[in-house]
Amino acid sequence: MKKLHSHIRSTIKRLLRQRGISAEKLAYEVGISKGFIYGYLKGDEKHSNISVNTLALIADGLEVEVKDLLP
Repeated sequence: MKKLHSHIRSTIKRLLRQRGISAEKLAYEVGISKGFIYGYLKGDEKHSNISVNTLALIADGLEVEVKDLLP
């Protein structure tokens, strides 16, 4: 499971860089906590579980499909 989350985090970070937006802006635009997105992207154990719904919100915000975030 750690490899899955590591891949998702890397993909989200790469897409944020490519689009030139911050994690904070993404969180605001899709309606999730900036604390959660920062914690998830850092690999914080407290924020290691991410729901399919949250992945869908992030994917929408990054203008990709959920499958594009997965390995």
